[in-house]
Amino acid sequence: MGRQINALRAAIYAVRFFWIKLLFTSVSTVLLNAEVLAQDTIADPIKPPAENVTSSDKPYVDQVIDDGNLKPAILFGENDDPNYDPAGLPHYLRIEAVSSISKHTGASDSEENGLAMTSQFDTQHYGAFSINGVFRNEPLGKAGSILQRGMPFNNGWYANNGIGTLYTPSIDLARTQHRFYIPTFPVLGVSTEWLQNRDLQLQFATGTPGIFDGLQLNGFSTLGGSLTMAGAQWNASPNWQIGAQLIDANQVSTSAGSTAAFNQFFGLTPEIDKTKTSAQSFYGSAAWLNGDTRIQANLLQSKNNTASNATGIWLDANKRIGQISHQAGIFRLDPDLAWGYTPISNNVKGTYYRANYISRQWLLDGGFDLVRSVSGSGSNGALLTGSARYQVNQSLGIGASATFRHADNDARSGYVFADKLNQLGTGRAQLDYSAESDNQVTRLTLSQGWRFSVGSRLNTSIYSEVEKNEGERINHFGVSLNGGSDLFNNISWNGNLSYDKSNGSGANKHLSANLDLTARLNNHWSLIASYLESKNSTTSPFIVQPLIPVQSNTDVTKGSALFVTLRYETRGGTSSAPLGGTSGSAAGSINGYLFLDANDNNLPDANEEPAQNITVLLDGKFSTRTNALGRFEFPLVATGEHTIIIIADNLPLPWQVNDNGQRTVKVNTRETNYIDIPASRLK
Repeated sequence: MGRQINALRAAIYAVRFFWIKLLFTSVSTVLLNAEVLAQDTIADPIKPPAENVTSSDKPYVDQVIDDGNLKPAILFGENDDPNYDPAGLPHYLRIEAVSSISKHTGASDSEENGLAMTSQFDTQHYGAFSINGVFRNEPLGKAGSILQRGMPFNNGWYANNGIGTLYTPSIDLARTQHRFYIPTFPVLGVSTEWLQNRDLQLQFATGTPGIFDGLQLNGFSTLGGSLTMAGAQWNASPNWQIGAQLIDANQVSTSAGSTAAFNQFFGLTPEIDKTKTSAQSFYGSAAWLNGDTRIQANLLQSKNNTASNATGIWLDANKRIGQISHQAGIFRLDPDLAWGYTPISNNVKGTYYRANYISRQWLLDGGFDLVRSVSGSGSNGALLTGSARYQVNQSLGIGASATFRHADNDARSGYVFADKLNQLGTGRAQLDYSAESDNQVTRLTLSQGWRFSVGSRLNTSIYSEVEKNEGERINHFGVSLNGGSDLFNNISWNGNLSYDKSNGSGANKHLSANLDLTARLNNHWSLIASYLESKNSTTSPFIVQPLIPVQSNTDVTKGSALFVTLRYETRGGTSSAPLGGTSGSAAGSINGYLFLDANDNNLPDANEEPAQNITVLLDGKFSTRTNALGRFEFPLVATGEHTIIIIADNLPLPWQVNDNGQRTVKVNTRETNYIDIPASRLK
């Protein structure tokens, strides 16, 4: 522990006496020079004299009075900080010193120590910028990126650019796929995207592919070789969209294990295959739209140095008739079909159909899949799904779902539930059942979303489960909570806890935790203690897996970790202007959590996995990514309504984020808005 304290002190010393001055000065200088250049090339509107300023142009003045008990403003304006630097454009900077130690089964203790920087700022003429950097000394790793969005040009053009560790872009047509996954790739390189009036989209990216690793401090490990991608989409008319992408991978070492940062940190660092893969892939798509009708045709061709050429063709159609949405498609994907150096769904042919009905009281959906193997040695079978929800009245909703699979290994699963608004919040009771071969599982879960004041949230659940495996009975019991709140004036918590116990064969008990305690020391400094505990994670027995093979995560071994983070935050500029706001605006913050909603209740249960390294956009301009725990943050946002969008390019099937995870968030002064965004499993 003494070693950890010394490491932390050293990191804190480096942050306070070197990195803050260096980085803060550098950012301020860049911003100031950029604005001077802008003023030399583009004439800004002349500001009115001070005596002619109207009430709407005056800086925001907080007039909230709470009997003298108003919380201190923590908005880092010139009135709050005697050391406020008025030079340059308004900007935000965060620097963190992190020291940690972790223990995991089958491996020696490990440490994760280093520095992380985040900066976001808006400009008048050059778009919005997001800058992120990580330096980690144990295990050695580093990552960083500069992302720019919305730089305007003449004739309706604007550009989005990036350099550093980032994901390759993807044309919009590739993001509308329902059944088949066209992945994006993490690279150390550059990317650019040019758009004109939403009708033309041009993309290019090149670099060295790799994987993100680490937990609190995301490093980047390269796979060697190179990866180049180019894409274009043209909205030829209101009815037609045409697009294509090319990708070339040269001498890339593929990963033989999981690439999930959480799994890696707990002793599952993926093995790197010594075989070098060189591959080329082409994707082309054309979509026809007419009112509520959409038909999209897709072609994918791939060839590489380890397998024969392969072709995939699929057709998707969407049609809304009244209150019923219909979705159908046909497909044929050759064996060994891949995108770049990554295999995708292949060696399958068949058809599918989905229908969805929504009314004031009813929500119904169902469909089927028919799948055959192209080569004769793969998956053959049928999958039937259906679910229903009925809103009895304003406070009571009931529903049920069932899935049946007929294949080499038949399986079935289902559940019934009831949601009830009560004086304390929202309660839910759910009964699950699944059966496959000689295994049967029945579970009863009671959950409650508790109603609290703004800034506090808590979801709790308790379950009892009976498992019968080849005639042997095993009983399971568990409780969990997920939430956060302000404990005291300057101390808050956020996280989840779960306790599981079983008896019978393999009886055990386990405590799983992800808990953060944050102490705000002053306007600039915060101290954060984080505790993590993992447990063995297996596929939910209540979900019948689809017939088409999909990506899955490797099981997580038991392990724990303790992090101590010293955080420094500051603002500078000629005026206090939050992200997306104007000079003198008030501000709050947005904290979010993206998770894999296994039981479709839209609540982040403690045993559900986070979605990591997913891009999140604020108002289509400012960019960040979810960390290894699925969390993201925009720490200083102007008051008013803002839009959050999820770019789930690298979210593997069968998971998807409905409506791009779009959320409208109303930010109030000094308040933190917490939002949970579920990713649902394809049915």
